[in-house]
Amino acid sequence: MKLISLFPKIFLLIILLYTFSQCASRGIITGGPKDTIPPTLVYSIPKHQTTDWKAEEFAFVFDEVIQLNNIREQLIITPRIDFEYDYKYRKKSLTLDFNGNFADSTTYTFNFRETIEDITEGNPSTFTTFTFSTTTFLDSLSIEGRTFDLLSQDTLKNVTIGMYQSNDTINTLDVQPYYFTKSDEEGFYKIENIRNGKYLIMAFQDGNSNLIPDTESEKFAFVADTVQLDSSFSDIDFYLVQQDLRELRNTNASTSGTYFHINFNKFIESFSVTNLGTEDSLNAQLTNDNRTIRIFPTLQIIDSLPVFFSVVDTVGYELEDTVYINFRESSRKAADFTLSATPSKNDGITKTQHFEFDFNKPVVRYNIDSIYFRYDSTRLDTFKIKGFKWSDHAQLLQFESEINPAVLDTLEAQKQKYISAVRDSLAQLQQADTMSDDSPNLLSKGKQTVSSSKSEKKIVTGFHLHIGSQAFISADRDTLSAIDFSYNILNTADYGTINGQVTSDHSSFQIQLLNNKNAIVAEIKNQKDYQFVKVKPGNYKIRVLIDNDNNGTWDAGDYFKRQMPEDVYYFPEELTIRANWELNKIDLSF
Repeated sequence: MKLISLFPKIFLLIILLYTFSQCASRGIITGGPKDTIPPTLVYSIPKHQTTDWKAEEFAFVFDEVIQLNNIREQLIITPRIDFEYDYKYRKKSLTLDFNGNFADSTTYTFNFRETIEDITEGNPSTFTTFTFSTTTFLDSLSIEGRTFDLLSQDTLKNVTIGMYQSNDTINTLDVQPYYFTKSDEEGFYKIENIRNGKYLIMAFQDGNSNLIPDTESEKFAFVADTVQLDSSFSDIDFYLVQQDLRELRNTNASTSGTYFHINFNKFIESFSVTNLGTEDSLNAQLTNDNRTIRIFPTLQIIDSLPVFFSVVDTVGYELEDTVYINFRESSRKAADFTLSATPSKNDGITKTQHFEFDFNKPVVRYNIDSIYFRYDSTRLDTFKIKGFKWSDHAQLLQFESEINPAVLDTLEAQKQKYISAVRDSLAQLQQADTMSDDSPNLLSKGKQTVSSSKSEKKIVTGFHLHIGSQAFISADRDTLSAIDFSYNILNTADYGTINGQVTSDHSSFQIQLLNNKNAIVAEIKNQKDYQFVKVKPGNYKIRVLIDNDNNGTWDAGDYFKRQMPEDVYYFPEELTIRANWELNKIDLSF
């Protein structure tokens, strides 16, 4: 105990002696070459890897003047402690004074990461890890690995990796880990000086730095089984995915304007509503970022109507209940009835094209005769539809449309006429270049430039998909404003193709073509000989979501059942598509 009480004075004396001995040799230098040498630890009390240490104060001396970089955030102490510490730094020294006792028979590690920097250029110290033990030996086991995003395969940095002492009742979503660290810029992590034993291990994005995963907004991953740590592991990688594991709850149900709303605490993936009072069907949609079922006032209700609802969230949790609904008069104006189309305005389409109409309200009535192609001011062409399909709640319409070949012939003739006019203009410009700048009745040099290769692709204007105002009627009994979508007919030579074969024992899977923003461009299900056609020039990746349990969908796992996410496969190379380009034998094996 004497040693402990004398420690601050002894340390202060050592610091003063060392500082005075170094005062003529080093300092803050102005001018000259840039300082690239990081601070180096000269000595510490206690020494690194000291055993049987019982004091609460620690001291570190460096070979140059230092500054601290957010020590409360950067310094990680494992195992986790339940008491605070004070710190002081002056010139070349740093002291830590803890306001509690370290546990007996335990090895502790201070991971300073980038806490300590030199004062001139902010070079982080090479001294990052300090270990001591409160017993006569050091625990020596370790785990390491990397952290990734499951669906993009991108490296994730600053992910917290936590180890929890296993018991029958622990829920790692509610408690802080015993050992923990954070992955670095390359996604690499390592936890050292671990005691042998049984552990649950989890990785999560700790955005609020509370050492507890917030599954509503933070991605996470976990090791399914309890790990018996008798030796070190060097390959525990984590692939994180977003799953909101909060309990699914109905927060309230009430009228809102002319509608009736059933509200929930989280995102709803799918739903159904059933009228228990009469045989009439209900019109409903998801709104409020998919947290609310909106029921439209399409029925006359004298008092109230019992309605059964069933909802499923993104994790697969289900909730069923019955509510009593009613409607009331309101002066609140309903939102305008709108649609967005895919392909969107001014996109290029082919003679056989897949269309999607996405409405902001459920559609209760439609008239296909009010939809047609118009390719000049007088000529119309009826809308030939194949594969007409509505979504469950009549907000998404999908279909195939084939353009009349006679229309294509007319457009091709107009295209050739346009190209001929462009070439004539180019010829005039070339002729003007050979004459004097002041020649009369000729285009002035530099006033007009035309690129034949670029202009020929633009094809003729005046080709429109017309949607009349009476084509669709919503559950609010309102109609669309008349819409014209302008399109260009593009030659298949403007696109590329990707094809290949699948070698796999799995029968249920989704092959997804992703652009350079990881957005899904196209998707093919369960085809061993696959082909992506009409692919625009650009860079792409291929991802396969594997339905391991053959339930018809890819599942992100179940933490409470300790079920891991289903497999995700990425083709190892990025693919580049050019116009009139075909990539063959892009074979997938998983």
